[in-house]
Amino acid sequence: MSDPDSAAGRPAPPVALLLGYSGLIPFVGLTAAAFVAADGSAWPTAWFALYSAVILSFLGGIRWGVYASRPDPNPFDVVFSIVISLWAFGSLLLDDTASTLTLLLLGHLLAAGVDWMRPPAGQSAWLRSLRPRLSVVASVCHVILLLG
Repeated sequence: MSDPDSAAGRPAPPVALLLGYSGLIPFVGLTAAAFVAADGSAWPTAWFALYSAVILSFLGGIRWGVYASRPDPNPFDVVFSIVISLWAFGSLLLDDTASTLTLLLLGHLLAAGVDWMRPPAGQSAWLRSLRPRLSVVASVCHVILLLG
């Protein structure tokens, strides 16, 4: 596996591609399960929301890691990492599924937008290329569940 879109000419590590794309399996699988659940059960959507919040917190953790690894860290990175993780957690506290999914979708879009507009210092070109593709699929799954 290689990343043909790598702007620096250095392909993404195969394990990063494998893990990145594998991370979409729960988004896609649980979206599909929500539509084929024979008993009309809500478990696929509940599990989707939990997974989405975990991934959103993980995205915040990337910024925390950047902050912690730099000798001259940008305070924005650590503040954003905490805000987006709390956003993910807070979205799970809502009683309304549509509101939870909407807040999670907005959180993913916000994280993607911040990563695109203010990439962490030293971010690999392959991650800048891979990240939007992963975010688009995850976001589309949120929208499908919201419209379904």
